[in-house]
Amino acid sequence: MVEGHYQVQYGVLRVMGSGSVQATQSRFKEHQRVFSLAQSRLFFNPSLGFGVDLGNNQKLLALFSRSQVLPSINDLAIGYVLNQYRSFSRSSAVFNNNKNDMWLLSYSNMNWQHYYLLNGSLSFNRAFSSSISNYQLSNTLSFTTNQPVFTPIDRFSANWQVDKLLTQLSVKVRVEGSWSQSNILNRINTADLRQSTLRSINSRVYLISAFEGFFNITLSSNWNVSRVFAEKENEAVGQTSLFRPNFIISLRPIKEFHFKITGEHIIWRQNKSKSSTNFLDVEIRFYPPKSKWSFEILGNNLLNAKQITYTQVSNYLIFQNSYFLQPRFVTFSLSRMF
Repeated sequence: MVEGHYQVQYGVLRVMGSGSVQATQSRFKEHQRVFSLAQSRLFFNPSLGFGVDLGNNQKLLALFSRSQVLPSINDLAIGYVLNQYRSFSRSSAVFNNNKNDMWLLSYSNMNWQHYYLLNGSLSFNRAFSSSISNYQLSNTLSFTTNQPVFTPIDRFSANWQVDKLLTQLSVKVRVEGSWSQSNILNRINTADLRQSTLRSINSRVYLISAFEGFFNITLSSNWNVSRVFAEKENEAVGQTSLFRPNFIISLRPIKEFHFKITGEHIIWRQNKSKSSTNFLDVEIRFYPPKSKWSFEILGNNLLNAKQITYTQVSNYLIFQNSYFLQPRFVTFSLSRMF
């Protein structure tokens, strides 16, 4: 493989370019089926970007890149492979060239003088020589066959982040978010080939204190939504959402004593169904002055939550996982340094 990078500055404009040339010789053989493949490929992966300095710590970047790789071993195996619980998959024995083109536009504003940071980006990905999935579903098992297809599959995404330090309140605020949409081709059981759209929205909010006293608090909240749209339908055929607020309270009245309490509330929604769980943990540590001894008390799952259920949505089904939790327990420890 040969790789090179180049960058030049013209005033406020920065031009960046890179590229790699890779020669590959691949062989694949399944002894039990007396099946083998061999292929030689020459890959060229270019990248070209333009950066503009807008002044006042503001920067704009436009980038294009292409990546090409050969399929992995699992993409070539023609036998079924267990990849998840009661889920099997296999691929077609074809040395298809996986090619992905990415266009990126990003903006950043880092103003440390006024204690804030702003980042945002838009991206578009187009995958060539990818594959469609043929699903065979039953009440207990699922079988997936990946079939190469030369129809491009597109993905759009957006990301943003804002940080601000409120010096008068000694509080830092952060807001993060992302949005993505993927167009997917698949076939379920004996039905015709269909196109579905998977959309997801993720957002996070943080409020972190930096008080000089013995008390500090962290508040945060996550909100995630995933929706699946069938072809030529405006209403979602499947939807899940997660709302997850939590808090952390830290107390340190003296240097040797530390107390922390963590709480969390989780709400899962899947179409019209709903499940929720509450958690509470406590941590107490004491280090006596001029002593080699230390004391610790840890309390986990103090609200004694019994189980937690997660619901996930994919482009062809909605599945639910339930986990039984360890009951409420408290541990005491005493240690000494020698």
